[in-house]
Amino acid sequence: MKGSRPGAVRHAEDRTALVVTSGGVAALLVAVCVAIAAMQARRAQSAYDVANPCPMGAVWDSDCIDYVSATVIGVKNTDGKHPVHRLTISTPDGNHSVGFPRTNALLESAVDQTPVVLTVWRGRVTEVSTSWSGAVATSESPATHYDKDLDVALLFLGLAAFLLLAGTWTLWSDRRLRSTGKRHGRHPARGHGKNSGERPGNGKHSRARFSAGGIASAARGPATGRRAAAGTPA
Repeated sequence: MKGSRPGAVRHAEDRTALVVTSGGVAALLVAVCVAIAAMQARRAQSAYDVANPCPMGAVWDSDCIDYVSATVIGVKNTDGKHPVHRLTISTPDGNHSVGFPRTNALLESAVDQTPVVLTVWRGRVTEVSTSWSGAVATSESPATHYDKDLDVALLFLGLAAFLLLAGTWTLWSDRRLRSTGKRHGRHPARGHGKNSGERPGNGKHSRARFSAGGIASAARGPATGRRAAAGTPA
């Protein structure tokens, strides 16, 4: 930047590298947290896969799989900036709102009073089934949670790797340029200063020759003047 002091530019570069590296650390922490949630969802999916059917009279939040007959009383299936994929379902225990991660054949075909069968596990509706769509996983399904958390963890892990590499590269390149600048071009060559009073040459020997010549000239000056005054050839 024209007119900027080198120190100010270096400090600005250091701050930029620090901000980028801090962003990388934050993204890495988010990736770790989401990865932990993904592992928990994976364990829940394993428990769901081996769960047994519920006996008669089981409560809604039992640690077993129950199948409940229900009826659709509302459908919302919109895409766009704020997508909504949801069914409102009436059961003997009351009405429930069931969400889906994306549109599907069930949402596209269901209308009010459509009969469905709910798969319930630990108080959550994990699947909704019809005769034409089969079983469709809901947003509460352990498999859906695992897939979503894994995608988010990988996204933040990639972002963290990029930011950390960018910040490290910025710091390393800046330090390398500083060390190179200290070794080359920071100190002017001796004997060539504007007001050095020395003839061009190489160090100590040039100054010695210059000083010796000056002393000899000064010594010859008075003697020459005395011989000229006496009429004696110099």
